[in-house]
Amino acid sequence: MSDTTPAPKAAPRKSSAAAAQATPKVAPKSASKTPAKASPTVAAEAPRVSPYAGFTPLSPSDEKLWSALIQLSGLVLNFFGPLVGYLLLRQRGPFVREHSVSALNWQLSVLIYYFVGY
Repeated sequence: MSDTTPAPKAAPRKSSAAAAQATPKVAPKSASKTPAKASPTVAAEAPRVSPYAGFTPLSPSDEKLWSALIQLSGLVLNFFGPLVGYLLLRQRGPFVREHSVSALNWQLSVLIYYFVGY
């Protein structure tokens, strides 16, 4: 079941003359001491995304950033950095998946060459 209810429409704006003449309305004090709960506001432009819908794709600039970070993590963490990057980000976009696979392949090749050379 997805949440596809439309966002509430905004109230029409008053002109500046009507806004200047309007007097502020004061709500009567209630007998209870608990504060009133504010209703959450939802931006009209923001699409509603179900938490069960899966992974949201990354923007192209975020994909490039994560791809570079995964490539550089191989310098510090050997093949563990690209492995973790691949496992966490492979479903977020094709660009980051391709580069994390290539970084993981490179680091595993270097590890094999190291053992063969030893």
